[in-house]
Amino acid sequence: ASSSLRSAIDEYVTAEWGEGNVEWVELSMPAEKLFNGSTWTLEGSEKPRGRVVLYLNVLYGNTVLRRIPFRIQVMPFAWTPVVAQPLQRNSPITSENIRWDKREVTEIRHTWPESPDEINNLNLRAKRSLSPGKVLLWQDVEIVPEVCQGDLVRLRLEKGTVVIETEGIALQDGREGEVIRVEQTELGTLLRVRVAGYKRADVINALGR
Repeated sequence: ASSSLRSAIDEYVTAEWGEGNVEWVELSMPAEKLFNGSTWTLEGSEKPRGRVVLYLNVLYGNTVLRRIPFRIQVMPFAWTPVVAQPLQRNSPITSENIRWDKREVTEIRHTWPESPDEINNLNLRAKRSLSPGKVLLWQDVEIVPEVCQGDLVRLRLEKGTVVIETEGIALQDGREGEVIRVEQTELGTLLRVRVAGYKRADVINALGR
């Protein structure tokens, strides 16, 4: 491939992935005689990875005279979250049990968390048991719900203008707006409640004992 085309490809993949975060090799390149001495542009998709098709557009003014497809292999690298210690289901995700490795991500998609800041700012936990060396993906991690099974929950019941407040033990996890079951602490009554916030819920009705 011509040095000008190789430079254009370098600029393209670097713009998409960042300096030092990508490598590429040619698979099928256009013959130089097809565009030598002409004005041309390079066209490609966002965040290319693996085998990709690029287009060399030969121009006359603003008109595309010829659109030449060719292929390259793109190998991007990115900092990825990796399990550093064995994690059980519902274990908190912290900077102590996760490390960051720079890996080729041609076949790795949808990693989460995306940065150390997310570990610090989001209350995350493992959705399943995870072994050391596992790259964390979105299906492995979740934000801890507002109410977790076993939490002591503040309950609110409205009867007309009267508001009754009590407490109960959550029998299941629940996110804001979800309906869960709670056991009222004093009488042991089973209640159906709607999660209203962090360890708070509104009583819908009683289910008995």
